[in-house]
Amino acid sequence: MLLTAKIGTMKTHLITGGSGFVGGHIAQHLVARGERVIATYGQMDGYAFERLRDAVTFEQWFLGDLDRLQALLIKHQPDYIYHLASPAHVPTAQKNPRQTAMDVFIGTISVIDIVRSCAPEARLLYVGSAEEYADNAGQPLTETSRIAGASAYAISKAAATQWVAAMAKDFAVGVRPFNQIGPHQSPIFAVASFAAQIAGITLKEGKGTLRVGNLDVERDFIHVEDSSLAHIMALENGQPGEIYNIASGQPVRLRSLVEHMIKISGSQIEIAVDPSRQRPGEILRIVGDASKLQRATGWRMQKNALMAAEDALRAALASQKKAL
Repeated sequence: MLLTAKIGTMKTHLITGGSGFVGGHIAQHLVARGERVIATYGQMDGYAFERLRDAVTFEQWFLGDLDRLQALLIKHQPDYIYHLASPAHVPTAQKNPRQTAMDVFIGTISVIDIVRSCAPEARLLYVGSAEEYADNAGQPLTETSRIAGASAYAISKAAATQWVAAMAKDFAVGVRPFNQIGPHQSPIFAVASFAAQIAGITLKEGKGTLRVGNLDVERDFIHVEDSSLAHIMALENGQPGEIYNIASGQPVRLRSLVEHMIKISGSQIEIAVDPSRQRPGEILRIVGDASKLQRATGWRMQKNALMAAEDALRAALASQKKAL
């Protein structure tokens, strides 16, 4: 059952990247409470289209097409805008750092300028990343923790977040989500990859080998249903010019999620380390502090990391069964 933020007069919400993992779940929350939702997409495929095609207005838009964005804002005049369209996978973004900087930082500046011009009454949510923070020696990261991203993605996100806080503080709110997991995430990400592999083994022979990277890292995993609701509540109830962490506050060892998924699958699965899945210099423990968001909006986490991993596996099993 979906949680929903406070229901008021119906508003129009525009979600860039609305067909993606988090964007699709945000749209689902908003549809559940009867809001009008416009979601942009690059390619017309995926779970969001299948689930929401009759309830959401999908509009094609690519990062960098400023004329098209301007036309969409004039056409729909949204009350709320969620800017999620962005590279999301750090290793992939690192392969083309210049383009990443253009898409994330310069692109965000352009989005802010166009929103101010074409939808001056709207509120904007900029979605940054916990990757922006420096290593805090395993201590909880707050919004005032040191910023020192170590990749093109992190540096670009940090610059965009700072721009939002300084240059759009009259109408824009920023968030920094930690590790969002759950059903229908791309298998390019670790937990989703493990869920897909386990589902494949379970549906075939019921035994096999799971390829993994470093399972002994601890991360702040948050169920996408909780995080997507946090995005909505931050935009609607947060203070413009402020940045809010979206986090569980509970560090969880990646190995425990993998072992939980294997257990509930009922399959005989061996774990093998694949060097190509390991990140050099990986930080061992990352955890966030979302108390600022909780104070500002009343948001509370409802599902823990094990529940999120379980939901990811169930979705992977259903998807692969359908494809057989």
